[in-house]
Amino acid sequence: MKQIMFLGLVFFMLSCGDKHNKNNERVISGEIVKNAKILSSSGVPEIEVLNIKTLGIIDTTLLVMDKFSEPIFNFYGLKSLSFLGAFGNLGDGPNDFLYPWFNNQFIINRDSIYFYISDFQKNNFSKINLSKSLKSNKINVAWSIRLPAELMRGFTDIFISGDTTLKGNYRGSYDKRSGRFFNFGLKDKKLTWSNYFPKLNQNYLTEKYPMLYYSFLGFNSEKNIIASAMHYLNRVEFLDLDFNVLNYLSFEENYGYIPDSENFGTPDSIIFFNACYSGRDYFYALAVNGTTEKYVTNKGMMQLHKFKWSGDLIKTFLLDRVYLGQFVVDERNGVLYAINLGEDKEEFPILKYKL
Repeated sequence: MKQIMFLGLVFFMLSCGDKHNKNNERVISGEIVKNAKILSSSGVPEIEVLNIKTLGIIDTTLLVMDKFSEPIFNFYGLKSLSFLGAFGNLGDGPNDFLYPWFNNQFIINRDSIYFYISDFQKNNFSKINLSKSLKSNKINVAWSIRLPAELMRGFTDIFISGDTTLKGNYRGSYDKRSGRFFNFGLKDKKLTWSNYFPKLNQNYLTEKYPMLYYSFLGFNSEKNIIASAMHYLNRVEFLDLDFNVLNYLSFEENYGYIPDSENFGTPDSIIFFNACYSGRDYFYALAVNGTTEKYVTNKGMMQLHKFKWSGDLIKTFLLDRVYLGQFVVDERNGVLYAINLGEDKEEFPILKYKL
C-alpha cells in the first residue's frame, strides 16, 4: 500500500515544466489594495431575466443568457439597455443547446457579427451569426464541431485562435495524458497539452492537479495573449499562444502562500481570483484574496484589478460586495455588470458599478 501511495504522490519539481522566468514576476502591493476606491452597486431594472447563467458583451450589445427558460440568448443595447431581441432553444435538436456557455469571444466579418458558444453536455463548440439571428429571432448557426468529451468539463474556458485551433484550460479529473492547458486542431483533430506549472515545493496527489491549478482564462485575439487568473494559487499570468509566461503578478498579502494539500477547497482555504473578463483594451480580474468562507458568506469587499494586456496593473477598485459571480465590462461607457449571488439576487439579479 505504501508503495502504491508513493507512486501516486510526486514532487511538482519533477513533474511540472518550468514555464516562467522569475525575473518576470511583479507584486501587487497591499497599499494599492488598501487605498483603492470603493465602488457602490446598483440594480439593473431594465433587464428582466431572473435566472441568469452568464453575461457577455458582443460589440455594442449585452448578452444575458437564461438558465432554464427560452429563449436562451437575450440581447440589450449597451447604451440604453433597450431590448434588441432573443433566440435559442433548449433541447436535443441540432441547433439546440443543453448547457451553453459564452467565453466572451466574438468577431466582426464584413456585415455580420459572430459569437462562439460551448455546450458542456453536447460537447459542441458553435459559431453563431448574431446579425442573422437577431433579424429573424431564430438562431443561425454558421458551424458546430463536436469536441472530445474530456475537454468539456465544468466551466472550461475555450477560445478559438485563427479559425484553426481551440485553446483552453482543463477542469476534468486527473489523467496522466492531460495537462493544465490544451490545444485542439479544428481540422486535424490533434490534441496536445501543456505541463502543469508553476513548480511548487510541496507534494500533492496527482488527482488534485486539475483543481489546484484551475484558473479563469481571457484571450485577446488581436494581441495573441492569454491571461490566466488562478483560483487557488497567488498568481495572475500573461502567456503567449504556446503557454509560455510573459509576465505574472502575485499579491503582496499572502505572498508565498501555497494551499495545504489536505484542506484546499474548504471554507478555511484561501482563494484568489474568482472571475475574469477580456476587454479589447484591458484584462479585468475579480479577486477575493481571502478565505472561501469570506466569499460565500458575502463578508467584505471584492477586489477588481484592471491590467494592460502586457501585464501592467493599471487600477484597482474595491466593490461593495464580495459574493459576485461572472461579470463583464462595458469599456466604452465605463460600466461593470456582474451576476449577483447574494441573498437579494431575486430582486437584483444583475448589479452594475460605474468605473
